[in-house]
Amino acid sequence: MCVALISGCTVSEHMMRAHIPSRSYSEILADGMQPSLSPEYAFPNSYQYENGCFAFAVKHVLEYKFDETVDLYEAETIIKKPRTVLWDVDYITAFLEEYDITMTWYKDAETFFDFLSQGEPLVIQYPYDVGNNTFIGHLVAAYSFDKTGVWAADSISGETIHIEYDLVFNKSGTHTRYGFATVWKEK
Repeated sequence: MCVALISGCTVSEHMMRAHIPSRSYSEILADGMQPSLSPEYAFPNSYQYENGCFAFAVKHVLEYKFDETVDLYEAETIIKKPRTVLWDVDYITAFLEEYDITMTWYKDAETFFDFLSQGEPLVIQYPYDVGNNTFIGHLVAAYSFDKTGVWAADSISGETIHIEYDLVFNKSGTHTRYGFATVWKEK
C-alpha cells in the first residue's frame, strides 16, 4: 500500500511514483487534451473542520468514485486522532488501513492530465493563502481542468474552486509542486 507522508501537509518525495516527464502542462494543453468532467460538474464537497483537509479530500473522491460516504468524526475516533493535530503519517496510515483505501502518489504533468482526462479525480496539494502573504499546504479533490487551471472541491469554503497552474506545477511545468494521488477503495 502506498501512503502519503505528510509533515505540515508536505508530501514526502520518496513515496512518489517516479515518472520521467516528457512535456510541460502548457505543451499538454496545447495538444488539446480535454477533461472528462466539466468544471461545472457537481463534484461531492462539504465543509471541513480544523486540520481536516487530507481526510476531506479523500472523502470527496470516495463519494464520487464509489458512492461511499465516510463519517470522518467516527474515523478520527476509531484511529484516535485528536482534531487539533494535523494528519501525520501514523494517522494517515491508520485511516487508510481501517477503510481499505489505497493512495498512489505521482508528480509528473503527463500522468496528472491523463488521469483527469479519463475522469479519475485526484487528491492534490497547493499553497493556500491564509492572509498576510502566509501560505499553508492545503489538500483538495481535483476533478477537472481548463486552459488556466484546475477545478477542485475545496473543503475550506465548501465550494468549487479554480486553482491556477502556477500554484499546482513547478516553474518548468513538468512536475506538480507537491505531488498528487489517486484513491482506490477495496470492496
